[in-house]
Amino acid sequence: MRYVIPLIVIIYLTACKKQYKEQNEQLNGLLMELHQIDSNYSQIDTSTVYEVANQIKTHLIYLHQLVDTLDVEKAQFVAEAYQERNKLFYFQDNYLLFLEELKTSQNQLNALQQDLNNGLLTEEKFKDYFEKEKTIISNLKEKIDSSVQDMNKAFDELIQNTSSVETLLKELEEKEE
Repeated sequence: MRYVIPLIVIIYLTACKKQYKEQNEQLNGLLMELHQIDSNYSQIDTSTVYEVANQIKTHLIYLHQLVDTLDVEKAQFVAEAYQERNKLFYFQDNYLLFLEELKTSQNQLNALQQDLNNGLLTEEKFKDYFEKEKTIISNLKEKIDSSVQDMNKAFDELIQNTSSVETLLKELEEKEE
């Protein structure tokens, strides 16, 4: 009997460590996925994106001042040239927010792993928290991927159209002088 109780304790602790090992592997897998999302997102040349977006905004502000003197054809040309601008603006407006959400998710996963390793979570609580974080990361990945894809589709066209609008603006400035 004297040996039975320590044996039971050893078996219980070994089983818990195996369980934690499996859960830690799940967390590490999700952390790696999150790191990959962050790495891909951080590789985007945001300076160029911001430059083009700000240039478009400047053009639009200037064109608003010329509304009275701008004929219909030129106004339609600008509207068509910049019709995809909202995709670029959405990316610009949400870039830092998405980075912050990625950081928050990483902190949450690290805290979850720490709580797990300290024995503060039951198996059911771990599953609940893990599934919630997995869903949050999946939704965030979808939002980021959608934003990046939309921005990429619109970006090249907007760059070409920006140079055309610049030519139009120069012509308008020359007429005013």
